[in-house]
Amino acid sequence: MALNLTKGDEIRIISPSSSIKRVGGFKDNLIAKKRLENLGFKVTFGKHILENDAFYSSSISSRVSDFHDAFGDKNVKAIMTTIGGLNSNELLPHIDWNVVHLNPKMFFGYSDTTSLHNAIRAMTNEVTYYGPCYSSFKMDDLQKYQTTEWLKAALNSSFELKPSNVWISDLWFDKSLARNPMANKWKVYTNGQATGISTGGNSQTYCLQAGTKFFPKTQSPIVFIEQAEDGDPLEFSRELAQILQMVDCKN
Repeated sequence: MALNLTKGDEIRIISPSSSIKRVGGFKDNLIAKKRLENLGFKVTFGKHILENDAFYSSSISSRVSDFHDAFGDKNVKAIMTTIGGLNSNELLPHIDWNVVHLNPKMFFGYSDTTSLHNAIRAMTNEVTYYGPCYSSFKMDDLQKYQTTEWLKAALNSSFELKPSNVWISDLWFDKSLARNPMANKWKVYTNGQATGISTGGNSQTYCLQAGTKFFPKTQSPIVFIEQAEDGDPLEFSRELAQILQMVDCKN
């Protein structure tokens, strides 16, 4: 079931993968809180948001606790992850999926959060939203574009997604680094129209649920994928081949 936010709704920030320390720490990201509040939303944080270990994460129990608390809290209307990372798939066997199913909420995140997007749909059939993480809202470059497109998805049941005029491929959360904006243009290989359930996310993460009950089964879906900055074209090529086989694209 697709959901929408209204101004005044509460958004809970949790770190199911990398901790907020990885992107500068709690204070360094308060500009993100301010920007979301300026849009009319209330921002709250998981109890374990400040925890950080040798892997720039926290214990499985802490992350699962914040995940359950966020879904179980009736005042929370949306959940947004801090950033991606490498280990959100650790949580899947420990999650009480009834808590998620009985308390549907908008769930936002990208990159490693792909594991949770897959699992939520596989285990509850609920809709999730692949989009900005909390720390993305501290980014200055392209913030106007990001905010505009995110609000379209958050506030409306349908919308038109438009490309940005430029794109960047750097550690945007590190303000000490210079930005290198590049011209952006979507390339269409085959013109046409399609309808269907969309599935996808980070290509390196998407395949982690292959062969498990946490991978959603969808006939001929619309697939969208992205690759992290440390990937290379050959890696992307073989991941794409596996993804197309996993989702059973027949057209």
